[in-house]
Amino acid sequence: MNVKLNQKIAELQNVEYLTITPSCADESTVLGGCYYGYQKYCKENNLPLNIKPLNHLYLVNEYSDKQIDEFIAEAVLALEMGADAADIGLTIHPHPTLSESFAFAAEMIEGTITDLYVKK
Repeated sequence: MNVKLNQKIAELQNVEYLTITPSCADESTVLGGCYYGYQKYCKENNLPLNIKPLNHLYLVNEYSDKQIDEFIAEAVLALEMGADAADIGLTIHPHPTLSESFAFAAEMIEGTITDLYVKK
C-alpha cells in the first residue's frame, strides 16, 4: 500500500477520513488486475502502453499467525470485559505491534487519535 497515494487521497476535499485496511497479502492483485486491463485496452485500441514503474511503494509489515492470534485474543478479551472504545484507547499497547492498531481503531472511534491523519 502506497503511503504517498494514501496521503493524496486523504487530502482530497471530499474525503473526511481515510482508513487503510490491514494487508491480507493480496493487495497487489488489484494493481495487477488494473495493469492487465489497461494493457488489454491499449492493445485493443492500438494505443501506446505508457505505465511508469512504481519506485516509491511502502511495503507494510507481515504478521505471523501468532501475532494475529494475539490480536484476536485482545479483541475478545475487550469484548468479554465490556470495554468500550475509550477503555481500549486508554490501554497501553507496545509500539510497534499489531495490537497497537486495535488501540488506533478505538481512538478513531473516540476522535482522539494522534498517530494517523484524519481530516477535520
